[in-house]
Amino acid sequence: MLTQGTLVEYIREHPAASNGELAEVFGVPDVNIRTAICKLKKKGVLEDASDTEGRKLKVLKDPPTQSYDFKKSMLMDMCEAYYEDFMNAELFSERVEIGKMICRILEKI
Repeated sequence: MLTQGTLVEYIREHPAASNGELAEVFGVPDVNIRTAICKLKKKGVLEDASDTEGRKLKVLKDPPTQSYDFKKSMLMDMCEAYYEDFMNAELFSERVEIGKMICRILEKI
C-alpha cells in the first residue's frame, strides 16, 4: 500500500529508483508516484539530489503522520459505531443505508 511513510522509506533505501520502479513496487500508476513525490518535495521531506548518473532523491526528514493516524483512528471508531447500528437494524432498508455509510467510511481509510 502506498503511503507517504512507505514511499519515503523505500526512497531512503533506493534513492535512484525511477517513478516506474516505484509504481511497480507499490502497484499504483506512475502519476500517483509523481504526485506523491511532488507533495513530499513541497513539504520539505524530499529534495532532488540528481547527479550525472541520473535522478536521485534525498530524504531530508520523515513525513508527518500524526494527523493521518488520528483521522484513521476516528474513521475506524465511526465504522465500529455504524457496524453496531447495522447489526441492530430491524428493517432491510435501514441495513442498506447503514451499509452505504460504512462503505463511504472505508473508502476514506
